[in-house]
This record gives sequence, C-alpha cells and structure tokens, in this order.
Amino acid sequence: MILIKMEKYILLILFLLLIGFSSIFSQQPNKVAIHFSNATDITEPDKLLEKITYWELLFLNNKIKYDVIYDSDLESGLSAKDYHTIIFPYTRALSNTGYNSVIKYLDRGGSIVAFGELGIYDEKTNYIGLDRLESLFGVIHSGNISEKNMSSYLDLTDYPPLTNNISKKSDIQITAKNSPVLVEAISQNTISIGKIKPESGKNEFDRSLIVLKTNPQSKLLWFSFDPTEVIGGREDSKSIEQIIKNAIVWFNGGEIN
Repeated sequence: MILIKMEKYILLILFLLLIGFSSIFSQQPNKVAIHFSNATDITEPDKLLEKITYWELLFLNNKIKYDVIYDSDLESGLSAKDYHTIIFPYTRALSNTGYNSVIKYLDRGGSIVAFGELGIYDEKTNYIGLDRLESLFGVIHSGNISEKNMSSYLDLTDYPPLTNNISKKSDIQITAKNSPVLVEAISQNTISIGKIKPESGKNEFDRSLIVLKTNPQSKLLWFSFDPTEVIGGREDSKSIEQIIKNAIVWFNGGEIN
C-alpha cells in the first residue's frame, strides 16, 4: 500500500515537472519579425517591396516562422518574448518613437539584423544622418564604396557560429551601384565579420561591410549591403544567406552544427 502511494506521489511530481518544463519552453520565442517600413514605402515602394519579398521567400523556403510588422507595431513596443529577432531589410526612415522602441526591445533581450543605412531619415523623410546606425552598432562611418567601381569584394572573418558551414569566405562580390557604407568598429563589443578587400595598393582592411555587436542581453548584426546585391554567383549568395540563417538560430539560443 505504501509503495502504491509513493508511486502516485512520484508520478505526480513527474507530471508537475513536465508541466513546468513545457511552460518554460513554450515561453521561448520561435518567430522572427520582418519590419516593413511604412515611412520608407512612401518614397521607395518598389525597392522596399523587392526586399520584403526576398525575405519572405527565404523564410518560407527554410521553414522559418515569421511575421511582417509595420511602423505602428514597432512604435507600440515589441517584446522579445514574441520575436527573438527583428529583421530590418530596408528601414531608411524611422521615427524617434520607433528608434526608442528598438533600444527598449534590445534592452529586454531581443536581437536585430539590419541592412544598409538604418534610420538615416525620420518618418517625414527628413535627413538625420548615420548617428542612429553608429550608436546602435558601435561603429563610425568611414566612407562609401564609389559607384564608379561597379562592384567590390569582401573577405569574411572566421567567427563561429556565424560563419559555420560556409565554404566560400573570400572574394565575395557585391554591387556598388548603391554606394555601400563602410564603417570602423569602435566599441569593445563590436567586431568586424566582413572587411572590404582593398584595391591594389590601398589599405582598406580596417573598413567593414559586416559587423556584429554583442551585449549581455542582445546581439546586433549589420550588413552594409543587401543579400540581393550579392552578384558574384551562387556560392557568394549562399555564404551570405548562411550567415543570416546562422544568426537567426544563434540569436534564439539554438546550436549550429
């Protein structure tokens, strides 16, 4: 009789533990948010739609759960419990409220992946500059790749787990038609993941096209160029896409083989 009661207690304890573990795991965010910048859409609708479409196809093909969010969603405040990572594919225009919401989201444990000149305009497309980008990622603007170059090349720094499963890490060709921004990392928490390959006779290796900033509670990955601007062939595109996929898994606490 005593053994039967003990077995019941053990089963009850196991049941309660199972519920507790299920509750913990159910609270982990498993979605990514893609930001559709309504303010940017006013001036550059075709370009923004092209980039949003790319991301939706990438996530659908890789079975990554996502939602598209808008300026109103961002400004109202997003929780890291809902989205472990926010993608900013083409958010050139961003309100002060939206920017402050991003900072609060990062402080609460969220992470971001951003591309290009993030928040260089306000919601009325008044030019602000690169202050937001520099402040968020711990960098300083050190120039742009000239359009007259037509294209340029970058070399990736080996930085697991971001660069895991990447076969090609050098001479990745990108277009220069949009004059990609070059930056230098100045924060102790910021490192270069991809540096511009210098032209013959020039020293450009301190200038970066990809940087990662790691805070105790968040991670921030920035690309100067968009994945659609990789023009060197399928292997080049696969390398950049793999970094993005690695980041999404890593930022959500997953392991990359």
